[in-house]
Amino acid sequence: MTPECREYHRRYEARRRAERRATLPPTTRERVLAALGDGPKTAPALLAALGDGYEPDAVRYHLRRLVQQGLLVVEPRARRYRGDALTQYRLADC
Repeated sequence: MTPECREYHRRYEARRRAERRATLPPTTRERVLAALGDGPKTAPALLAALGDGYEPDAVRYHLRRLVQQGLLVVEPRARRYRGDALTQYRLADC
């Protein structure tokens, strides 16, 4: 296969993936980012905002990954009562 042909196929596959992605429902990370558009939230508040069907561990996993990617910022928070979440997440200033 020539380099031109390989490049054509690579671009074709990339276009196909993008078209397929446009028709899929939003991913968990996209929903987390959308929910944080209203302002900072703790993990339990974010879980409540996302609705049913999400496990707390899965949401925390995605929060950690979004922080690692630089899309979210972790802010410490004063505890209001025993058992209250100590951290909240907000969108990073990009």
